[in-house]
Amino acid sequence: MTYHIIVNPAGASGNTIKLWNRTEPLFRELNANYIVHFSTPEDDIETICSRLTSRGEETHIVVAGGDGSMYYAVNGIKDFEHTRISLIPSGSGNDLARDLGYEKSTEAVVRRLLTSPEERLIDVGKITFHDQYSIVEQMTGRITDINKDEELTRLYNISAGFGFDAGVCAEALGGGMKAALNRMNMGKLLYLVEAVKLIRRSETHPVMMEYADGHTERYEKLLFAAGMNHSYEGGGFRFCAKADDQDGSLDLCIADSLSRKDICVQLPKAYSGKELIHPGIHIKRTQGVTISCDEPLWVHTDGEVACRSKSITLTVHDRKLRFVK
Repeated sequence: MTYHIIVNPAGASGNTIKLWNRTEPLFRELNANYIVHFSTPEDDIETICSRLTSRGEETHIVVAGGDGSMYYAVNGIKDFEHTRISLIPSGSGNDLARDLGYEKSTEAVVRRLLTSPEERLIDVGKITFHDQYSIVEQMTGRITDINKDEELTRLYNISAGFGFDAGVCAEALGGGMKAALNRMNMGKLLYLVEAVKLIRRSETHPVMMEYADGHTERYEKLLFAAGMNHSYEGGGFRFCAKADDQDGSLDLCIADSLSRKDICVQLPKAYSGKELIHPGIHIKRTQGVTISCDEPLWVHTDGEVACRSKSITLTVHDRKLRFVK
């Protein structure tokens, strides 16, 4: 078996390549057969995964990176049936690794992968943007206004959020704090810092939700809605404590009609892992939902901000991900 290891040299402000340089000797020590693929802006993670999984043969991809790297990897997979994927965590949030119970030691993660791996089939989320506004350039954080009515479909591993939590991600991309905190190995604090900043504005919006079973709900003061495969997002916020990555459903967290005081109380509870109990917080399980708003709101997928949109549909992809850890 050949492990195809994908490394983004610029990932986590340079920490990913440092982690790989420390880890590669372990692959040699355990006599692993591997090929390293270093991503570049011209040959990025998604492109590399697309190329590797278009050959019609069994392929094992190992991503050295974080939630964003895994997001681009899953969007690159062309053949889910013959593709296995693993993760060596090196990100600022590492929510996927946290939810899957990864050890903190990279050596322990790699030794288990190479000596006693376990494969599990996990759900992949799918989001359809029915329109697109204000895209974010991933390399610079610069916002460019657009106006497109054409649909765009993307996959995600952890969660997709509409409103406040996506705004947190957009703010995180737009400043220099992310790079600074990553250099200090404190990247997981970034989303908490940006969340506190946005609480001061705490903008809400009226939205309509139409579920896969046909019923609809209207929320007059939506703060955010997040469709989740896993229980954590945003560097450790646990919005859906009972989310199950193998049940073929999305867990939906809807925050509506919360005061600033409510937000200040509930966010720390979510960060500490406590179950959210409040009249304005609704946890639902669904096969799919379309969320519509009169004005475009930020949307994130696994912490990566694609654009603003007035209407999105969240569902579960019809193919499972063969995840090995």
